[in-house]
Amino acid sequence: MNERIKALAQQAGESIPEFHFGDWNIPNEFIQKFAELIVRECADVGSKFSMAHPEAIRYQIKRHFGFRS
Repeated sequence: MNERIKALAQQAGESIPEFHFGDWNIPNEFIQKFAELIVRECADVGSKFSMAHPEAIRYQIKRHFGFRS
């Protein structure tokens, strides 16, 4: 698994009380593919706004995934 993806998965796990990253029963291949799909969607959204200000691109990506801020 990509080291950055592993670090983000671990960070996500740390946000859940009494969760231990090593105890997951989710295959690394699933985590890797899930992260890849998210990154591809971010890239697609970003490419639509490539000429926009970086904050506008950030806003559109967050909006695409349902985040308000």
